[in-house]
Parts: sequence; C-alpha cells; structure tokens
Amino acid sequence: MELFSYLLKVSACSMLFFSFYLLVLRNFTFFKINRFYLLFSLLLSFVIPSLQFTIEREVASSTPIEGALVAPGMDLSKVALETPIVVSTGSAPYAQSEVDWYALLPYLYGGIVAGLLLLTGWRVYQLLKHTGSVVKEINGLKVVTKQSGFTNCSFFNYVFVDEKSLTKGELVVLLAHEEVHARQYHSVDKLLLMVVKAVLWFNPIMYLYDKALEQAHEYEADEATSQQIGTETYATLLLNLAVAKSANPLIHNFVKSPIKQRIKMLFNSKSKNMKKLAYLLALPIGLILIWGFTVDVVNVFPKGSQDKDFTLVIDAGHGGKDKGAVVDGVSEKEIALLMSKKLKVLAEEKGIKVMITRANDSYMSLKDRASLDGSFLISLHVNSAINGNTANGVEMFVSPSSDRLKDIRAMSMTFHLYKNLKSINGIAISNKPKQKKLYVLENSKMPGVTLELGYLTNKNDFQFITNEQKQNELAKAIIEGVLNYRKNSKSDEEIKAMQKEVDRISADYAAWKRSDKYKLNLAKAAKIRQKTLTGKIESLHYFSVRNILDGFILNVDGERYRVYLTKEQLKHFNLAVGDPISVKASETAAWIDSEYPVIQPKEIKNVDKISSTSPKPMLHSSSTLTVDQHTKLTYVKDGVMSIFDGELKAEEIEIDTEGGLVTAKNARFKKANGKLTSAALMKFNTRTGGFSANYMTKDNSAAFELISKLKYEASDSVTINRVMGSGIILSGNIKLAIDNYTIKGRIVSVNAGSNVLTAHLGSLKKGNGPEIKYEKMEFDLLTKETKYSN
Repeated sequence: MELFSYLLKVSACSMLFFSFYLLVLRNFTFFKINRFYLLFSLLLSFVIPSLQFTIEREVASSTPIEGALVAPGMDLSKVALETPIVVSTGSAPYAQSEVDWYALLPYLYGGIVAGLLLLTGWRVYQLLKHTGSVVKEINGLKVVTKQSGFTNCSFFNYVFVDEKSLTKGELVVLLAHEEVHARQYHSVDKLLLMVVKAVLWFNPIMYLYDKALEQAHEYEADEATSQQIGTETYATLLLNLAVAKSANPLIHNFVKSPIKQRIKMLFNSKSKNMKKLAYLLALPIGLILIWGFTVDVVNVFPKGSQDKDFTLVIDAGHGGKDKGAVVDGVSEKEIALLMSKKLKVLAEEKGIKVMITRANDSYMSLKDRASLDGSFLISLHVNSAINGNTANGVEMFVSPSSDRLKDIRAMSMTFHLYKNLKSINGIAISNKPKQKKLYVLENSKMPGVTLELGYLTNKNDFQFITNEQKQNELAKAIIEGVLNYRKNSKSDEEIKAMQKEVDRISADYAAWKRSDKYKLNLAKAAKIRQKTLTGKIESLHYFSVRNILDGFILNVDGERYRVYLTKEQLKHFNLAVGDPISVKASETAAWIDSEYPVIQPKEIKNVDKISSTSPKPMLHSSSTLTVDQHTKLTYVKDGVMSIFDGELKAEEIEIDTEGGLVTAKNARFKKANGKLTSAALMKFNTRTGGFSANYMTKDNSAAFELISKLKYEASDSVTINRVMGSGIILSGNIKLAIDNYTIKGRIVSVNAGSNVLTAHLGSLKKGNGPEIKYEKMEFDLLTKETKYSN
C-alpha cells in the first residue's frame, strides 16, 4: 500500500506547513505572499514525499553471533535479536475471511475520489451553463444577470449579478472587486483546491487550506478595491450586501462570510516590511520534512569489507516435463519460475550478482543444478499436502553436511530470511528451519536453503502465492534477508574461532552440570528459596574478570551463601566484613563460577544494634513539621536529625515518641565512625537500640549485570553474548582497555569461572610498546600473563 503511505506523508507535510501559517502568517497583511505560501506549501507537500535521497554512512563490519549458532530445528523466534521476535503465526492453519477487505481498500479510496471529482465537474457544468447568457462586457468582465441562486459573485472573468438588488454605485464597486479576482486568476486556485480535496478527502487540513486560501483571496480583493473608493465606504457596502454563504464552492462571492473578519482586516494597520523575514522561518520546516521523508541513511561497509564476488544462485524448482504440484491449473514450476525472475530483478537492483538455474520452462536435472558454483543457493519450491488445508505457510529447509562452515552459513541465512519474512501479513511463516536430505543442497559446494513458498493445497496460501502484490512483498523480503546475510557475513577464520570458543565454553558448562558440586549447590539453593536468612558478612566477593565488587559471602550458622548484588543495590550499600545482614532469598541458583549457592535478593536489611547510652534523638532542621494530635505521630519533610551515634538525613521522617520508633524514607545515615548507609527505608528503635535498613531494587537479570560491568571500547557494532549462562563472547571490531594494556580482536571470550580472557585475530599492546599481532591469545586479567597459540 505504497499509495496510502505516500498520501499519509503528504497529509503530515500539509499539517506542519499549515500550522506554521496559522501560528505566524495568518494575520500579516501581505495577502499576495500569503496566497503564494499556501499554494507553494501545498505543492511541496505533494513533492517532498515523492523525493528520495540516500546518504551512506560507513561502518565497521560485524555480525550477530546468533546468526552463526542457530541449530537445525531451533525456534528462530527464541533467538536473541537486536529487537525480540514476536511470532503471531505458527504451523496452524491461517484463518482469513472470505473477503479480503485489505485488498478492497484501494478500490474504496478510488471510488470516493472519483465521486468527488465527478461532483466537482458537475459544479463546473452548473456554472458554465449560465455563461451563455452574457449581457455585457465591462473591463474584460463578462456580466451575467441572475436573480436567484448564486449572485453577486464571479468565476474566472464571468460575473453573476442581481442588478435589481444593487444600486449603480454598488454595481461599480462589486465589478471592481470581482475584477481583482479575475486578474489574479483566483478561480484557478479554487479549482486546484477542489481536486486536492478530492484526493485527500480524509485529511481535515485540506478544508482549512481551502478556507484560508479563500480568505486570502478576499483580503487581496478588498484591499485593492478599498484603495479606489475608500475604506469606510467599502466596509459599509460589505455590511449592506451581507448574504448567506453560497452552496457552490467554486465561485467568489462578493460578500462571502465572515464579513466581520474582512472588515477588521480593512482597518488593520499594514504589517511592517521587516515581518516578511518571518516567511524564511518556513525553510527549517521544509528541511525537516525533506530529511524525515526523503533522506535514507544507510550503513555501508568499507571497501574490501564485503565480498565483491558474492553470487546468489536462484534455483527455480522443477520445470519442463516436471510440473511439481498442480492445483486448480496452477503448477509449482510456474510459481517457482515467476518468483525466481522477480528475485533476480530485485537482487540485481541492489547490486547482487545473480545466476539462475533456468530462465524458461525447461527441464534441468538435479545434478546440473547442484553443479553450479556461487556464494549461496536458494532453491524455490511450492509445497502441497494430502491433508489439504491443515498444512500451510512458508517453510525453510537445510540439509546436514559434513562441512561445518557450510551448515553454519546456511543456518545464518535462515536467521536473516526469517527476520524479514516474519513481517509479511497474509501467510504463516515457520520459525523452525527443518533438516531434510535434499539432493541439490547436499551436493552443492555452496551453502544453500530450500524455500517452500506456501502450500498450493491450502486455500489461504493458494490465494497468497497467486496474488501479484503478495508475490512482490515476498520477493522483497527474501532479497532483504540476502542483503543482511551478505552484509553480516564473517570470514571462515572468524567463524572457526567463534565456534571453538562456543564449543569450549559449552563443554565446560556441560561438565560442571554433571558434577556433584552443582547438584549439591542446586539442592541448597532450592531449599532456601523465598526464605529470609540472617547472618554476617564473612567476606566481600569480587567479579573475577575485572576484580569488581559484586556482593558478599553470607555466613548463616556455618552455612555459606554468595549474595549477588546489582549495581543499583551497591550504590546504596556500604558493605563491611562482620556486618549483620538479613536477606530475602527471592531468587536462588547454582552458578558455575560460584563455590556456594547464589542468592539474588530483592530485599536486604542491614541489622545493627546501637548502644542504649547514645544521646536522645534531636531534630535539627526540616522543611515542614506536622504533629498528628490523634496518633501522636510527628511527620517531618526533608529532615536532618541526630540519632544514636550518627546523623540522619531523609526526605520523610516519622517519629513515634511514645513507641520509641523513628522511620525514615529515602534516607542516609552517617555514623560517628564515618560509615555511611543509604536506603529506601530505615527504622530506628530508640528503646532497644535496634537499627535496620531495607533495600528494594529493580529486577535485573544476573547476566545483564555481569555483562554491564565489562568495560570496553568498540567501533559501531559489537555483539555481546552469554553462552548457556557460563561465559561471555564479544564479536566485531573489539578494543578492550585493561589497565595499561590494549587488546584488539575479532572474537573475545571470557569463561565466567576464569580470570583468563581468550582473543582471536587481533593484537596486544602494552603502554607505548610495540603492537603484537596474534591468531589466538590467552590473557590473565589478574597476573597479566600472556600465552600465544595458533
């Protein structure tokens, strides 16, 4: 529906241009310039969305690791993408109404436009049939006498007057007024607006445009006429001849309403010429619209980063004597050939070199199809099923191969194809690439995918795949997927390096999950889940990769637990060994890098007890202080007070003198020894010396927090992946600054239970020393020991 998209953009442009006129220009007395602005801005509203400019932005090449690690049969909708995939269609039949209302929209819109244009033509005819009754011609005006209907008005140089209702002097003034309309060709403007309103009948701004332009016409004619006979005389004549609005929008009525506004404008002082500069303020609006609707910023890769020899081989299935599936006279071979031609045209427009297995209805053996050489093969077919409407949708097939790189590239293509195909409406898109031994894919040297473009035996799929508009949508989505695949393709060396790291980390993770230690920690974690544990901080815990504090070890009656804290929690918590702590084990787990069961608390309490000999609480300052006589509670805003052996500052403080309780919200408590505690809620018991602080935090995943602590610099696009919960892999053009070392690489990985960073295809530099290039390097983040290998 490109037409509707274009019309909506036109409407948006007209709205912005008219808003500027309404807010800034409407009350200026530069009537000719206002008329020009309204007409020119209307023209620009149609022109701007039709323009197209492309700005290329050079970026570094990278690809999401997910595209290379998709396993055959994996649900692509669950693969982590830049934007999560939401799948609304599956393998169930696609339900659709017998009437395709969406397809009827163009006809409905065209019918309304045609009806309005016919109405315009009829109104022109109504005017023209009276032009044959010209009585006389005065100063180029052809005067037509009428006593009913539209009178005292003009259309081009035809003036329709009711002479019996006018004095001779009034007729002279009226003709002078209408002469201005005729000489300035105002009727052309009105015809133009009638056509525009027919095309954009759904846009209310067009009707406001029409009214504003008509008003500018009248102001212009009023100004010229009043200069001839005098402003007061002319205003009096307007009042005397005030009549109701004519039903024909094509004419200029001498006393068109609103009369009040026209008379007011007659007596307004003329706008100063300096105000003409205000029209220049419309330029930024035009530039914004041009940038928003016509400029397409595309990412391009540096020369040499893309494979200039990338060749797409498109195989149109079946052909000649081999018809494939045939339903209602439509054969699979015809659809496959038609779609291959569409793909070829689109691909070559995008600069992709294309080879096709057949260009006409000819037979080609499977061996000959598999013998072609290129970068990637897409084999096109249309499916069929005995169970009729039950099976449906577009499906992708890959064939298992002993060549691991070939398999990875094939699965990467399914990833990019699905990302683009999923947005198509009208047909189900399977999100699980299927494995099947297919001769052409198995025996081709290049990676390949077979695309089944729907089921001819399914009524909905049949209507979709035989609809030219839907065929074009499908072809466009496929080529976009191919472009994304080509743009993001990695070298064989990079894929091999990445796969090695995935295999290593996965193997470590699998071994750990089989260990007795994992099973023991998992059982302990399940036992304490949702319970509140109270103990003391035995030691602080640091994330091994960067030696960053991420929690503490909690000792509860001899049992030890690792408490993992988010960055938000750490901001407010001043941890010290020996502090009494109470945590609610909201989430518990067994992690590969943890000696003890892991607690991820949402609520933490710092349990402390202050000496009862501490001075009594004393309020020093507050913005407001209120005492509730009924409850005997004191409420303080922005308070500062001394309590126990420290100073309390809080947004809100509630003091219960009788109960000996002080409750503070969003508070900071600094003890005499300098220890500072911040919390959303603090409670003090002045009788027992008890003190507690609650920390309620947002629910951030552990993986997110772990990755967020790794400081790195990277160019444009670096993908961060956590593999099976046990490690991190960075891919792209990576630059890590670690102390005095600079590490560059294409693939960098860290095992969650190790201090060793593994990097591939990069370089290492210490300070201002020489840059050492490597294929593979292991770097200990703590000892800075380095090991190189191939």
